Amino acid sequence: MSQKWIQIADTHYYFKSDRLNWIVARRTKAKDSSSFPDGWKFVDYTYHSTLSNAFKRAFDETVRLSDYQSIDDLLNITEKTYMMLRKQLDRDFDRNPVAV
Repeated sequence: MSQKWIQIADTHYYFKSDRLNWIVARRTKAKDSSSFPDGWKFVDYTYHSTLSNAFKRAFDETVRLSDYQSIDDLLNITEKTYMMLRKQLDRDFDRNPVAV
């Protein structure tokens, strides 16, 4: 089980696991920074039974929220996002293997 949040590359998405789920959360600036020492808080928690589903959630939203102007832009953003997420996950799980 991962006890710490793993950031997905340069996005505002973080992964964490518990005994039953993969948890994806988005990090955003806190309006009340006195309650959050670093000025950030986690919001929009989603729970997934597989890492694949959690990955798809973060990937889909990252692509949807990008500011593409054409189908070529969309394809380039899709490829860039996939490579960025995959590289980050490979790096984090090599450092922090998940017990199976």
